[in-house]
Amino acid sequence: MQGCASGFAARGDHTLFDPAARKMLFLKLDARIWWVFNFDMIGRWRLRSRYVPANAGSVHQPPREEFYLQFQLRAERLPSIRMAVADRRSGEVWAHRLPAILGRACD
Repeated sequence: MQGCASGFAARGDHTLFDPAARKMLFLKLDARIWWVFNFDMIGRWRLRSRYVPANAGSVHQPPREEFYLQFQLRAERLPSIRMAVADRRSGEVWAHRLPAILGRACD
Protein backbone atom coordinates (compact mmCIF):
# COMPACT_ATOMS: atom_id res chain seq x y z
CA MET A 1 0.00 0.00 0.00
CA GLN A 2 1.28 3.45 -0.81
CA GLY A 3 1.25 6.62 1.26
CA CYS A 4 1.06 6.84 5.03
CA ALA A 5 -0.77 3.74 6.23
CA SER A 6 -2.02 3.19 9.76
CA GLY A 7 -3.98 0.43 11.39
CA PHE A 8 -4.38 -2.08 14.18
CA ALA A 9 -3.57 -5.72 14.87
CA ALA A 10 -4.70 -8.36 17.35
CA ARG A 11 -4.84 -12.17 17.53
CA GLY A 12 -3.42 -12.72 14.04
CA ASP A 13 -5.65 -10.12 12.34
CA HIS A 14 -4.15 -6.97 10.83
CA THR A 15 -6.20 -4.06 9.49
CA LEU A 16 -4.43 -1.29 7.57
CA PHE A 17 -5.76 1.94 6.09
CA ASP A 18 -4.10 3.97 3.34
CA PRO A 19 -5.93 7.31 3.03
CA ALA A 20 -3.80 8.43 0.06
CA ALA A 21 -4.77 5.36 -1.99
CA ARG A 22 -8.25 5.21 -0.36
CA LYS A 23 -7.79 1.52 0.29
CA MET A 24 -8.16 -0.80 3.25
CA LEU A 25 -6.21 -4.03 3.72
CA PHE A 26 -7.53 -6.90 5.83
CA LEU A 27 -5.06 -9.66 6.76
CA LYS A 28 -6.35 -12.76 8.55
CA LEU A 29 -4.43 -15.65 10.11
CA ASP A 30 -1.12 -13.75 10.15
CA ALA A 31 -1.44 -12.77 6.46
CA ARG A 32 -2.34 -16.23 5.12
CA ILE A 33 -5.65 -14.76 3.88
CA TRP A 34 -6.01 -11.15 2.75
CA TRP A 35 -8.37 -8.74 1.00
CA VAL A 36 -7.98 -5.18 -0.29
CA PHE A 37 -11.04 -2.94 -0.57
CA ASN A 38 -11.56 0.62 -1.75
CA PHE A 39 -12.97 2.83 0.99
CA ASP A 40 -16.29 3.08 -0.85
CA MET A 41 -16.75 -0.70 -0.44
CA ILE A 42 -16.90 -0.31 3.36
CA GLY A 43 -20.49 0.10 4.49
CA ARG A 44 -20.89 0.07 8.26
CA TRP A 45 -18.90 -1.18 11.21
CA ARG A 46 -19.71 -2.12 14.77
CA LEU A 47 -17.70 -3.07 17.79
CA ARG A 48 -18.77 -6.54 18.90
CA SER A 49 -17.61 -9.12 21.38
CA ARG A 50 -17.87 -12.79 22.10
CA TYR A 51 -17.14 -14.88 25.15
CA VAL A 52 -14.50 -17.57 24.82
CA PRO A 53 -14.87 -20.37 27.37
CA ALA A 54 -11.95 -21.63 29.41
CA ASN A 55 -9.89 -24.42 27.86
CA ALA A 56 -11.30 -27.76 28.98
CA GLY A 57 -8.20 -29.12 30.70
CA SER A 58 -6.52 -25.86 31.68
CA VAL A 59 -6.77 -24.00 34.95
CA HIS A 60 -4.48 -21.28 33.55
CA GLN A 61 -6.87 -20.06 30.83
CA PRO A 62 -9.95 -18.39 32.35
CA PRO A 63 -12.98 -17.53 30.23
CA ARG A 64 -12.49 -14.21 28.48
CA GLU A 65 -14.25 -11.71 26.27
CA GLU A 66 -12.72 -11.06 22.83
CA PHE A 67 -13.52 -7.90 20.89
CA TYR A 68 -13.61 -7.30 17.15
CA LEU A 69 -14.85 -4.80 14.59
CA GLN A 70 -17.53 -6.22 12.30
CA PHE A 71 -17.31 -4.53 8.88
CA GLN A 72 -20.31 -4.67 6.54
CA LEU A 73 -19.00 -4.64 2.98
CA ARG A 74 -20.61 -3.72 -0.30
CA ALA A 75 -19.41 -6.96 -1.88
CA GLU A 76 -21.65 -9.90 -2.78
CA ARG A 77 -19.02 -12.57 -2.28
CA LEU A 78 -17.93 -11.26 1.13
CA PRO A 79 -20.77 -9.32 2.80
CA SER A 80 -18.96 -8.86 6.12
CA ILE A 81 -15.66 -9.47 7.83
CA ARG A 82 -14.65 -9.55 11.50
CA MET A 83 -11.29 -8.08 12.47
CA ALA A 84 -9.92 -8.58 15.98
CA VAL A 85 -8.98 -5.64 18.20
CA ALA A 86 -6.86 -5.83 21.34
CA ASP A 87 -9.60 -4.94 23.82
CA ARG A 88 -12.82 -2.96 24.27
CA ARG A 89 -11.04 0.40 24.57
CA SER A 90 -8.97 -0.16 21.44
CA GLY A 91 -12.11 -1.17 19.52
CA GLU A 92 -13.96 1.95 20.67
CA VAL A 93 -11.05 4.18 19.66
CA TRP A 94 -10.79 2.63 16.18
CA ALA A 95 -14.56 2.65 15.66
CA HIS A 96 -14.53 6.41 16.32
CA ARG A 97 -11.48 7.02 14.09
CA LEU A 98 -12.95 5.24 11.08
CA PRO A 99 -15.20 8.07 9.82
CA ALA A 100 -12.21 10.42 9.73
CA ILE A 101 -9.98 7.84 8.07
CA LEU A 102 -12.61 6.91 5.47
CA GLY A 103 -13.45 10.56 4.89
CA ARG A 104 -17.16 10.51 5.67
CA ALA A 105 -19.78 10.97 8.36
CA CYS A 106 -20.74 8.09 10.65
CA ASP A 107 -23.25 5.61 9.23
